[in-house]
Amino acid sequence: MIMLLTHRADLREQIAKSLEAKGHAVCIPPHRADVKAETNESQPDLIVLDMYLDDPAGNTVLQNLRQDGYKGMVIALSGPSQSAGVEGAHGLGLHRILKLPVHVAGAYDLGELETAVDTAFRV
Repeated sequence: MIMLLTHRADLREQIAKSLEAKGHAVCIPPHRADVKAETNESQPDLIVLDMYLDDPAGNTVLQNLRQDGYKGMVIALSGPSQSAGVEGAHGLGLHRILKLPVHVAGAYDLGELETAVDTAFRV
């Protein structure tokens, strides 16, 4: 089970479709405030976390997950403006940090994310 946390509906939809096409089950909390409940219910093996989240911020979501006892893998999606925040999140057990997938002609290149997910499940 993979939990997907991003505020961008277009990215969320494309990532979910891509991961489901690869045979992964995906859960998406209806709101970031529901992350703890969804984590307890779905018990995801991996969380794909967009560090650009706000209200609460991606770092806060990650910190709360760890404080609540989530020990699974986390792949963080980031970009240049989030570099300082991601560096601070290293101590919270990130499995991998990826720059946000490249947006080309209305679609995202999710190849690097797909590879990271496949690698995480082989570990």
